[in-house]
Amino acid sequence: LISNNGVTSGEIPQHCDRMNASHQPLPVNNLGQPIGFPVPNWTPPRIPARQPMAGRHCRLEPLDATAHAHPLFDANSLDTEGRN
Repeated sequence: LISNNGVTSGEIPQHCDRMNASHQPLPVNNLGQPIGFPVPNWTPPRIPARQPMAGRHCRLEPLDATAHAHPLFDANSLDTEGRN
């Protein structure tokens, strides 16, 4: 089967070689994209608290439609090239 990106199901795309040092065929999703091997005993992390998180380069905070809708709309309106 050939996916929409030209990769035969089970092949390792050239750009994925460094992610798969064993050179075993990578599993693919329904779009033919490599998804990596299952991780045994993996459990999801805890959901972060709904409070702001400050990092070195940015700050994340829960979306508040009342506080954020107008500034987000205004910022997206500045995109005249349709990139957002």
